[in-house]
Amino acid sequence: MLVSVCALGLLLSAGTAGGADPTLQIFESEEVGLLGEIKTAKCKVKRLSNGIRTFHAAGKTTNRAYKLDVDIRDFRGFDREYEIHYGDLRTVVGLEGAGADYSSVYPFPGTPPGSAGAIALNRRGSKMGLGMYALPNSDYSEGVALAGGTRCKYRRGAP
Repeated sequence: MLVSVCALGLLLSAGTAGGADPTLQIFESEEVGLLGEIKTAKCKVKRLSNGIRTFHAAGKTTNRAYKLDVDIRDFRGFDREYEIHYGDLRTVVGLEGAGADYSSVYPFPGTPPGSAGAIALNRRGSKMGLGMYALPNSDYSEGVALAGGTRCKYRRGAP
């Protein structure tokens, strides 16, 4: 519970902060040990042939141990918050590295909670906040928490 409160607080401040340099932190859920930090992500917005827009962000931790991937399949623009739900392919968060694979695509056993967290983008899309209290592995035996924000770098500058 403490991690989820911290995650939401950091999400609100990091995703929308004006001048501060955001940092997305990755914590081991059980022991609340810091596994890594992501300062910058490569981001892009793409329009599919069916007219739907998508958002993708990819970043590596500063210690190069983990790679983060974030996908929003029905992207409706910046200056919004997108909820993350377990087993939902519309908004996906994945983390790979150090012999582990964590993802929000794994369906929650039993009755799923209302929301697992959220992704927030500032008005220009230059910063992304992310708060997720439990990003699980495939059998839910391990998990990580994500809290904070990162700068978005686009191929040709800001979108």
